[in-house]
Amino acid sequence: MPDPGGALRVWREAAAPKGRLVLFEGVWGQQDLLTRGKDLVAEQLRTLMRVPDDHHAPYPDEILRELPLARQSSPSP
Repeated sequence: MPDPGGALRVWREAAAPKGRLVLFEGVWGQQDLLTRGKDLVAEQLRTLMRVPDDHHAPYPDEILRELPLARQSSPSP
């Protein structure tokens, strides 16, 4: 979403907001030692159990340019 704050503002300022607001949130790219170790073990288990990778392909650069928070590794911004 190119302007998440603006979209939320418009939704909240509507005379009678309709529908349901659904938020999907995640934090990716954490680099602390414990997280990296846990991720490595999980990946090795998936490989041993022959579980296919369920990650989607990377977003194209033109899409990433339109998503201001896409490259953040924390919800802080």
